[in-house]
Amino acid sequence: MLSPEQQEAYCFRLAYSLLQTGDMEKARGYFARIEQIGTKYREASTYYVAYIDYATGKYNNALVEFTRLKDLSDYKERSLYYITQIYFIQNKYEKVISEGKELLASYPDSENNSEVYRIMGNAYYHLGNEDQAINMLSKYVSSTDSPLRGDLYILGVCYYNKGNYSSAVNALGRTVRENDALSQNAYLYLGQSYLKLKDKNNARMAFEAAATSSFDKQVKEAAMYNYALLIHETAFTGFGESVTIFEDFLNDFPNSKYADKVNDYLVEVYLTTKNYQAALNSIDKIKHPSTKILEAKQDILFQLGTQAFTNMELDKAVDLFSRAISLGAYNLESRNDAYFWRGESYYRQGEYNKAISDYRTYLNNTRQRNTDMYALAHYNLGYSYFKLKEYGEALNRFRQYVNLESNQQTPAYADAYNRIGDCLFHNRQFAMAEENYTRAAQLQPSAGDYSVYQKGFLLGLQKDYKGKISVMDRLIREFPESQYVDDALFEKGRSYVLLDNNQAAAASFEQLMRDFPQSSLARKAGVQLGLIYFNDNQPEKAADAYKSVISNYPGSEEAKVALQDLKSVYIELNDINSFAAYANSLGGNVRFEVSEQDSLTYLAAEKLFMRGDNEGARRSLTNYLQTFPQERLARTLISIWQVSLLPRKIWRRRNVCSRWYWRAVIRNSGKSLGLVRLRSSIWIRITPPLWKVSSIYRR
Repeated sequence: MLSPEQQEAYCFRLAYSLLQTGDMEKARGYFARIEQIGTKYREASTYYVAYIDYATGKYNNALVEFTRLKDLSDYKERSLYYITQIYFIQNKYEKVISEGKELLASYPDSENNSEVYRIMGNAYYHLGNEDQAINMLSKYVSSTDSPLRGDLYILGVCYYNKGNYSSAVNALGRTVRENDALSQNAYLYLGQSYLKLKDKNNARMAFEAAATSSFDKQVKEAAMYNYALLIHETAFTGFGESVTIFEDFLNDFPNSKYADKVNDYLVEVYLTTKNYQAALNSIDKIKHPSTKILEAKQDILFQLGTQAFTNMELDKAVDLFSRAISLGAYNLESRNDAYFWRGESYYRQGEYNKAISDYRTYLNNTRQRNTDMYALAHYNLGYSYFKLKEYGEALNRFRQYVNLESNQQTPAYADAYNRIGDCLFHNRQFAMAEENYTRAAQLQPSAGDYSVYQKGFLLGLQKDYKGKISVMDRLIREFPESQYVDDALFEKGRSYVLLDNNQAAAASFEQLMRDFPQSSLARKAGVQLGLIYFNDNQPEKAADAYKSVISNYPGSEEAKVALQDLKSVYIELNDINSFAAYANSLGGNVRFEVSEQDSLTYLAAEKLFMRGDNEGARRSLTNYLQTFPQERLARTLISIWQVSLLPRKIWRRRNVCSRWYWRAVIRNSGKSLGLVRLRSSIWIRITPPLWKVSSIYRR
């Protein structure tokens, strides 16, 4: 049987063993029983009850127990330590400091002082006493080899707030060892600290690290803004990265308090990099743009318009210039210039009346009247009127231009004199026109080809074909690279035709086709060449000329004309079969129908007959009948041919012109040949001379 003392000792040891094995609930039961009835182990049991309550989160119970033990020397130090911890857990920072001071004063060498420094430093920080927080936390950091990251962060923040940026960097730099919210916050303060130390490179990297984390959106927002701003200010990797970061910021934080500032920076960046479309997009995101921003927007719209104009995106250019104009008078220079260039866009779209309106508006509103653009507006206005064939207005504007233009070496100056000449030409003031053409050639001899060409053309209008040929020869000789050489050759050939010099005309047309096969005039020259050869009774050469046009320029109007004319050549050659074979070989939509071959065969035979070659006509028709024995037209033509051999006096009979007479003749002739009678719906139209069959038609 155990004595009470032995039972107490046994229960205490059992409880302690249970505590060590982690069975705190059973351990507390034994310690609480000893606390009630024990003697020797009562105080120790009270301590362990308090400890277990502390360890299991029953802080109020633990606080009561530790407070009872605080006055006992054996338990004062540990009790003060846990009381301080409990108050810290309960955010009772004033009591933390009170109990901590007592602990540090009573036990300056306590092994727990490092933790007490930490707790008190945190308490001071939360109470806003950053000096004491730095004091306590510095002691804590110095007293341990592994300070907690959270406390290093607080220490770094306190250093930053007190302006000690080097110490802040040191403390915060030891914090960012993990990828978590604490490191994200620490990077933000690191970036700010490095900025204060004028170390923008490290600041940029710190802000970037904070901005790429998403644990705290507010921290991310602030870090991203600072990172973008720093990139913009330093141009570390060029403006391209700054643009991307600013745009990413607006995408991630469209309602940020920094949004308007970011848009301002973006406008600056885009204007610097000439990325006008992105600049416009950024400006459009600003809810309340300033006058300065609207002025920039007007200029940006104008710049985008000129880019579209350069790329020949004329509809887009017109839209952008119109938007710039509609903004108002924020940037008068850009607005007036927009009128000019919108006029240019309209001109190239063939909207000459709209172009005239914009050019006139520009001329009326611009204050820059001594510029090249002001003079050029008159020149462009002249061209607009010229295109509308309003030659009087065009003439006035071109004359205004030459009076305003200070640089007589510019090509437009000489060209204006050519256009003045053209206006006078259209008004049939030929002498004055020639004077201006001559003036243009004098101003720019290297580009005087047009003047020479027009002077030659004027001679042609005055029926001086020899003079025209001479001038065209001069153009070809003096300006061999001119764009008008093919025109000169064509007009030269036409002049020779009018002079009945077909040989020389053919030479000009052949040269044009040989030297300028891609010219549209080469096709026309080919048709003219075929006609010349045909009229000169050279059908084989005519056929070659027409075939050249057909093969080299398929689908063109000249090719269609050449094919029709080629038909006449083969009729002349009495070789319809060859034409049929050629036409059918072309493919596409070109088909030579049998009915047409019928008609052409007859026309060819008719030509032979008209020449008195009855035997040739008979052979031609007989050959066709053998080729197409089932064709009714062939049988009919043979009948008509036989009738045509009747004495001429018969043809003079009036009733011979009757279709009823010819129907009877054909019917009777058909019988003599064993032919089938024509259907009543098939008729032959006979026109004088009576042996010519012009067509077969259906009633």
